[in-house]
Amino acid sequence: LLTLMATEYAMTSSGGPPPNHTGAPGQSNCTACHGGIVNSGPATRTLVFNGNPNLTSYVPGQTYTAVLTIDQTGIGTFGFQMIARNANNANVGTFVATNTAETQVSSGYLQHTLGGISATTTGTKSWNFSWTAPPAGTGTVSFYVATNAADGTGGTSGDAIYTNVFTLTEAAATPSVTAATVTQSAVCRGGSITVNFTTSANFNAGNIFTVELSDANGSFTNPTNIGTLNATAPAPITAQTPAAAAGGAGYR
Repeated sequence: LLTLMATEYAMTSSGGPPPNHTGAPGQSNCTACHGGIVNSGPATRTLVFNGNPNLTSYVPGQTYTAVLTIDQTGIGTFGFQMIARNANNANVGTFVATNTAETQVSSGYLQHTLGGISATTTGTKSWNFSWTAPPAGTGTVSFYVATNAADGTGGTSGDAIYTNVFTLTEAAATPSVTAATVTQSAVCRGGSITVNFTTSANFNAGNIFTVELSDANGSFTNPTNIGTLNATAPAPITAQTPAAAAGGAGYR
């Protein structure tokens, strides 16, 4: 009975760890089953989004390609489990196993499969996946990752276990023009009009607001720029209508 239990457990771990072993708050890590002192080994671990190792923030709702890599000289077998959580320790965002031969999503956790434990090259293992960011207002997201640089014997001793927390802050929403009004109901060719508008938030320094005039049918396929304002916040823009514009009541 003892032998059967040990064999079953070894197979389960190689095919993907049980839940709650990422090192997230309230969770254990792989040392719960594998011997050793966590983070006592020499491995380096990186998590890179969209090919940018310096990325520090995410745009709500955007999907990112990601690569988790662990390096430890001489190791040929690796494993991992990952979860993404907010400040309230709730799961956020959506993992997608883009290479299902090597990664899987189980109960919200991204982790290795049986086919994903062999080193990419001796001493290095990378897993590719994608992550869709949560909606606006989520705040900072922490990626809790436990990795295993295994000795390849299939047992629970002799492995090096690591934990990391990678964080992305929520990017500020891009402000937008929310409303624009013109008080004049009619204007002569070459005459001026005053455009008032509001925005959802202030823009960055160097921003330029531009007033565009449609054609006589209200189409903006080929608009005419008739006024600009170099500012970060709303202010009335005085625009000049084209002197050669065709007459009409359909302008916008």
